[in-house]
Amino acid sequence: MLLVVASLSACSGDDDEPAPTSSATSSSATATPSATASPTSTATPSADPADPVRYDEAEGTVDDPSKAGTLPRAPEDFRTFLAEQIEAGAVSSGCDGGVQVTVDVLRPDGWARGSVFEKGCGGYGVLWARVDGRWKQVWSGQSLVECTVLERYRFPTDVAGDQCYDETSDDAVTYG
Repeated sequence: MLLVVASLSACSGDDDEPAPTSSATSSSATATPSATASPTSTATPSADPADPVRYDEAEGTVDDPSKAGTLPRAPEDFRTFLAEQIEAGAVSSGCDGGVQVTVDVLRPDGWARGSVFEKGCGGYGVLWARVDGRWKQVWSGQSLVECTVLERYRFPTDVAGDQCYDETSDDAVTYG
C-alpha cells in the first residue's frame, strides 16, 4: 500500500533564510494566559516567553480555524498562523474531512513542535519557527528531523528534543 501525505507547505525553508530571533519586538511575542483556558489547564503557567508550554492532546488539538484563539499561552501571531494553516489545509489537502493540528510544545519566543492530521489521508510531524517576525512551518515528515534543519533555525532542545538525523553519518546523533 502506498501512503501519500500532502503537506500544508514546503518541508523546509530555503537555506539562506535567517534563523528565528528570540527577542520580542512586539507585544504579540509576549504570552499571556488565554481568558478561555480552563482552570484545569495543563499548559504550564509562566511569565517568561522562553519557557516551553506543553499541551496535552485535548488542549493542544485544533481542527477549526475559529478555535485556534483558544490555545492557552500561545502568542496571538501563532494563533493566527494556526488558523491560516488549518484553513489552507482544509481547502487544498484533497482529503475527506479537513485538517487537525496538534501543538505538543510551544516556546512563545519563536519555536513549536506538533503534528498535522489530514482526515482521510494521514498525518505527519511538524516544526514551526518564527522567521523574520512571522511563523512558518519549517519541517514536516514521518522520521527523525534532520540536524541541519534544527541548526538552521536554532531549535532549542526543549522543543526539538535531543536527537536528530545526521545526513553525513546516516545515523541518529545527539542534538544540542
